[in-house]
Amino acid sequence: DATGATAATEEKELFRELAEDISLALAGIEAEKKRRQAEENEMASAERYRQTLDCMLEGVQIIGFDWRYLYLNDAACKHARRARDELIGRTMMESYPGIGETKLFTFLRQCKEKRMPQHLENEFSYPDGVKGWFELSVAPVPEGICILSIDITENKNIEEHLIVKERLASI
Repeated sequence: DATGATAATEEKELFRELAEDISLALAGIEAEKKRRQAEENEMASAERYRQTLDCMLEGVQIIGFDWRYLYLNDAACKHARRARDELIGRTMMESYPGIGETKLFTFLRQCKEKRMPQHLENEFSYPDGVKGWFELSVAPVPEGICILSIDITENKNIEEHLIVKERLASI
């Protein structure tokens, strides 16, 4: 009978459409799973990098194009003699008034603007008058600049002591 054949054809078409809908839904679920997994992998990778930077002996600072502190590891906080939350989000100029007029800042600005790595030994005067010496490597990064610092104050003090000792011995 023709009515039965038409009903069977319509039923087959409905099943085909239902199968397509289910297939599309499953593909969407699979795509979402892959997106979430990629996002989780990216977050895990970023966390591994952060942990690596946090554990470095060298100070690591990331300074934004607007001169704001975006990241500091523990060694950088020790070098700065400041807590991380005192610096993150603040500009270098807010954190260290007068730094904009220093040789160091000129050096940092050149790296930021010319996008070329720089290396320097710098004597830094803290607000309380204490001075420290640091070996600095500065490199452009997508966020602004990255500063690696090594405290060489003790080496500089020994060097100065030896110079004085040599001068006294030559008298």
